Amino acid sequence: MRKRKLFFMLSAAMMLTACGAKETAQESGTAQESSETPAQVANETTDEQTADAGGLDEEALVQKAVEAAGSSAEQARYSLADDFDGDGSTEAFVYIGDEKDEEFSTCTGEVWFVSDKTCEKIEEEFSFVVRDNKVINTLSADDKNFILVERSFMSSSATDVFYVFDGECKESAVSGRGGFYKSDIGDYCVNVDTYDMSLEFDSAADADDPNVYLEYIPVLEKGMYTGHTWKEYFYYYDKASADFKEYGTKELTEQELATACGFDLAGEIKAEGYQMGKIYRRDNGVINVNYYMRTDNADGSVIIDFKNATYNEKTKAFMYEGGDGEKPWQKSDCGGIFDSAVQ
Repeated sequence: MRKRKLFFMLSAAMMLTACGAKETAQESGTAQESSETPAQVANETTDEQTADAGGLDEEALVQKAVEAAGSSAEQARYSLADDFDGDGSTEAFVYIGDEKDEEFSTCTGEVWFVSDKTCEKIEEEFSFVVRDNKVINTLSADDKNFILVERSFMSSSATDVFYVFDGECKESAVSGRGGFYKSDIGDYCVNVDTYDMSLEFDSAADADDPNVYLEYIPVLEKGMYTGHTWKEYFYYYDKASADFKEYGTKELTEQELATACGFDLAGEIKAEGYQMGKIYRRDNGVINVNYYMRTDNADGSVIIDFKNATYNEKTKAFMYEGGDGEKPWQKSDCGGIFDSAVQ
């Protein structure tokens, strides 16, 4: 079974392009960005910017963070400053730490938030992704700018998402749930990575619980998940809460799926020897179809392989193209189990 586990891990790595294991798409926003020292930033700050926002300027805010961190000006390598909440005063996000590792496009350090009111460390020392020579980026939603700091892991990333209100740094509801970006279909997206491509049991008796076929269970009494997968879950900007919310979900029957797709998709999947899992329709028209195959081995062990297909009602087409097979629904496979919502 070790050879099979290795195969799954390699297969998962090949599926990175299939299901959104992409670079986080970020926008420039309206804030002033800098990868220079505080003194250089100050020299480039225009008189108009200084006049528009009151309180401390960017140079003073960066210096305030440097002193609080017990560091030096040379270590303040990136900063992003603006009047983010429109209160008339400038706030700044400051990265203090090592230079960019050119091989991995990451750097190790801390991130601080500074305003007239406060100076706080919002990211402990960690490895952060550097995009376009920036550790701190922005993403606009409606008339609001969100601040993105992407933590780097061995084969995935998690985006911490912040905003400023009344001179203080707040954390978004989507923060830390996965890689966060604006997706190819126009919605905001959390890319969740999970080890759920397959589930292995030592014996058939251990595999009798039907729930393990239908939902990802983080803590199992028996069995072991293997194989790394990446799956997209979609969000929208909610003006009432001034934050992001995940689209609602409805579970579909096989007949409702056929009506939505225009053909008997479940029938085609079952004709290939698979069994159907749960089918979820998101309120943005994206339908995630889970299916699986159980293999009982000669040594008594059991392996369940999880697959899925994703259909977009708006475009009348399947999404993603990294799966095995010739049919569009086969190519749409991201591996693993789509949940009804981000856990």
